[in-house]
Amino acid sequence: MEAVTLLVASIGVVVVLASSAVSGLIAFLAVLLLYPDYLRVSLGSVDISACRIIITILLLRCVADPAIMRRFHWKPLDTLVLLSMAVFSFALMFTTDMVDVLENRAGFVMDTIFVYLAARLIVVDRESFVTMAKALSIITVFLTVHAVVETFTGKSLYAGLGQYCPWAHTKGMEYQTRYGLNRAMGPPGETILFGLS
Repeated sequence: MEAVTLLVASIGVVVVLASSAVSGLIAFLAVLLLYPDYLRVSLGSVDISACRIIITILLLRCVADPAIMRRFHWKPLDTLVLLSMAVFSFALMFTTDMVDVLENRAGFVMDTIFVYLAARLIVVDRESFVTMAKALSIITVFLTVHAVVETFTGKSLYAGLGQYCPWAHTKGMEYQTRYGLNRAMGPPGETILFGLS
């Protein structure tokens, strides 16, 4: 599955580099919401997802574009986001070995700070917001239909992919039932993450 993950990441990167910044953000969000995050490419002790590859290239593209950077203005929210990351990282140092802290925080930076910064750089006007909202609406329709089918039938398009998860070969696609219905897991393979999505 590593080859498939690299292919998905490559397609996302091509969209990021060949189209507008908002289209690149939409490509990232599509992969984030539709492709299982647990399907990763192993690089030594580090497992990297297609989303992390795409968001890194998207953020680099934004930083390298003077027009995008001119529109960016620092806000108090930016300070709070960076301050919260510093606090979480500092607290983690007291309970975890430093090598594990660095590996954990590198993933955290790519999964949260990179995404936050890319969204702040790209979604700066009504047009970019509406474009992104329309694309997310289409993706959400697919996720909703998939969730309803999975809830009633117990069948998922993603069933069986958990076996390719590099850190837990037993990552479940086992359904929990509530009131006679299955809890849908969708692309994340995790009911709560799917619900949040």
